[in-house]
Amino acid sequence: RVCYFAQISAPKDVSIALLIGEDKRIEQWWRESLQETLREIEAVTETRVRGGGRLDEDRITGNLVGAVVTHDASRSLDPQLHTHLCVMNVTYDEVEKRWKGVQPSNFYRYQSFFREVSYNKLAQRMTEGGYELERSRKIGFDIKGFPASARKQFSKRRDEILERAEKLGVSDQDSLQAITSKTRAEKQKVSAAELRSAWQKECGDSFKDIERVIREAKMRPPAAFSSMHREALDYAEEHLFERHSVINERILLREALVGGRGRVELSQLRRELERRILSGSLIRHENEITSRETVAMESEFIHWARSDW
Repeated sequence: RVCYFAQISAPKDVSIALLIGEDKRIEQWWRESLQETLREIEAVTETRVRGGGRLDEDRITGNLVGAVVTHDASRSLDPQLHTHLCVMNVTYDEVEKRWKGVQPSNFYRYQSFFREVSYNKLAQRMTEGGYELERSRKIGFDIKGFPASARKQFSKRRDEILERAEKLGVSDQDSLQAITSKTRAEKQKVSAAELRSAWQKECGDSFKDIERVIREAKMRPPAAFSSMHREALDYAEEHLFERHSVINERILLREALVGGRGRVELSQLRRELERRILSGSLIRHENEITSRETVAMESEFIHWARSDW
């Protein structure tokens, strides 16, 4: 295999603000969110270790060779800021001192973590830029004041995929991705200026609301807030340990990024996680995390199971 492909898409309102409302600041904010996400993808890049009488195993290399391309429209010609990532099937193994093939399992395992890394940094920059954000009913976030009708109006490709999924009776992510690939239309050649003009006309009266929100955001002083990394990690623990005894570290961090979106730094969350591990409130084994409270509860359950009633 030559390479692996991935795609990161901005929330719909962000696409509308940049591509219809022409808030060019978002271009830089998107680049910054991508840079942080790419560092996290690179950090989990692995290769396969074979031979020498040992069982096959994976080893982190922490480096990759790749390229990114950013587009501004979906196949349905809706405004959709998204970036394609091509990761070449090659990574340098420092232990063996040679280039080897990539073991891609972590790319798939941590997809949702990578998405939230991107959204957190983007939300942080959007908030600093004067926007007020609201949690979306789905994944991501919405811009407060943006008309829901525009969000719906420019989601034709998403609606097409969901309609097809409903007919097939499927809803899982793998099936949705398969539908996306099989129903992809041919690309159309349209200039950015032509697209923007058509989008603004399609907005109708909603365009005035979009312009107003962007204008107010540019005039609003940066929001002053203190970091909420502790509260965000509390949220993640409560949300995940309610259903699971052991959580992968990056899944725990993913939920903390959701809980503190735009108001936390990933580095702060990691420091808080280390502090809790050192204090003994959380316990780590390799990449897995559990809580002292969970261990105590499970010990009690085992005691009950072994007791004579």
